[in-house]
Amino acid sequence: MKRFFVILGMLFAGNSMADIADGLVAYFPLDGNAFDESEYQYDGIEYGTVRYATGKVKQAMALDDDGSYVVSSHHLNTYQNLTISFWMYPAEDADMTPYSAACGPDRDAGIAFAYTANKEVVFSVGKGINCSAAAGKASVKKTLDGAGHWYHVVGIYRANESLTLYIDGKKANEIHAVTATVPYLYLSNYQYLGTDLKNPGGPSTWRGDIDEVRVYDRALDDSEVEELYLAAVGNCTAPLPPEVAENLDMHVPLAVYDGPDGPVNLQLDLEFTGDAETGEYTWRLKGYTNVDECGTPEDAGGSQSTN
Repeated sequence: MKRFFVILGMLFAGNSMADIADGLVAYFPLDGNAFDESEYQYDGIEYGTVRYATGKVKQAMALDDDGSYVVSSHHLNTYQNLTISFWMYPAEDADMTPYSAACGPDRDAGIAFAYTANKEVVFSVGKGINCSAAAGKASVKKTLDGAGHWYHVVGIYRANESLTLYIDGKKANEIHAVTATVPYLYLSNYQYLGTDLKNPGGPSTWRGDIDEVRVYDRALDDSEVEELYLAAVGNCTAPLPPEVAENLDMHVPLAVYDGPDGPVNLQLDLEFTGDAETGEYTWRLKGYTNVDECGTPEDAGGSQSTN
C-alpha cells in the first residue's frame, strides 16, 4: 500500500520556474494593453476595438468577429533559431490566425500559426507563409480538442535542422531536414497578434483570446517549454492529497496520464476490492471527472461512472 501512495504522490510533485529570460526579444503579457515588456519595448499598436478580459495569466487580449488585431513594428531580425510561445483560447472552430510575422524586404521567408476548422493548430515557416512565393514551405500540426479550451502553443524553428510544435508543455510534432529551403528567418518588419499579415483584419482574424506572447531568438529546450507552461498553470492552488475512507475506498482530486492525444487530467473515485488482511491491495475505478491541470472540473463532460 505504501508503494501505491508513493506513485500517487508523484502526480502532485511541484515544478519551479527557472529564469528563461535569456534571448527574449518580445514579450506581450496582454494585461490590459499591448505593451512589450521585453528590454526592447516595441509596444504593439491596436487596430479596431481590442478588448481585454480574464486570461490564462491575469488578463488576455479578447478579439471578436470585428477584424481587430495588434501589430508590433520594426521588432524582429534575422535568426538561425527562433521560439514563439503563447496561450490561445479559440472561441469557435474556424480557420483563424493567432500569430504571424512578416517577411523581409525580399519577401523570402515568414512564420505563422493557424487554427483550423478541423481543430488543428499548424506552425509553418518559409516561402508562401504570408509571402508572394509558393515554394519552400514547411509545417507541423496537431489536432486539438476544439474550441472553448485554453492551449499553450510553442513553435521552435532551427535553421536547416527541424521544426517543432509543443502543446501544453509537451512535444506534439516535429519534422527534420525540411527547412533547408529556408536557411534563416528574416523577420525585420512586423509581427501581428491575432491576424494574418497578408490580409490584416480579414476573414482569418482571430476570434477568441490570446495571452502571454513570447518570442526568443534561440531554440528553447524541452524543460524550458515545460517551465513556460507551468508558469501559468502553476498559479492555481495545489490539489488536495487523495482521500481514503475507512473501507479504503479512495478519492483522487487529480490524476494525470498520457492519452493518445496528450496529457489527460482526471478526478478519480476508486473502490477498494482487495483484502487488507492478506495484503492484497486492489482498487477498481468507480467513476471519473474530467478536470483541468489544477484539478478543477471542466464545464464540459462532467462525471462519468464505470458501472
